[in-house]
Amino acid sequence: MAWACMVAVHLELAAILVNDRVAARTAVRLGLGEELDWQGIEAMRTEHRQMDASVPAGATFLLGDSVTQSLATAAVAPVSVNYGITGQRSDQLLTSMDDYRSLARRVSWQ
Repeated sequence: MAWACMVAVHLELAAILVNDRVAARTAVRLGLGEELDWQGIEAMRTEHRQMDASVPAGATFLLGDSVTQSLATAAVAPVSVNYGITGQRSDQLLTSMDDYRSLARRVSWQ
């Protein structure tokens, strides 16, 4: 019985490793492949760039991942902009910030 469980676990592990997404992420982490960019991240960046010009003065910016994206920002600040993107990592967030011109109008970096 124990050997059957062991075979089942190994088959499950093999199925996970064969999955292209897992293999690609592992290659990136090992420095053997290019960075993955979930297609939804770029779509959300495009949407954010389009709405960026209409951000009102004095708005509060919320930046982050899926937790931020699903946040009811008006509950945090009445005039707010939600720039959360599901699946976005910190390094991708920093790249996204370059696209948001409204941040430069609002924030003085020192």
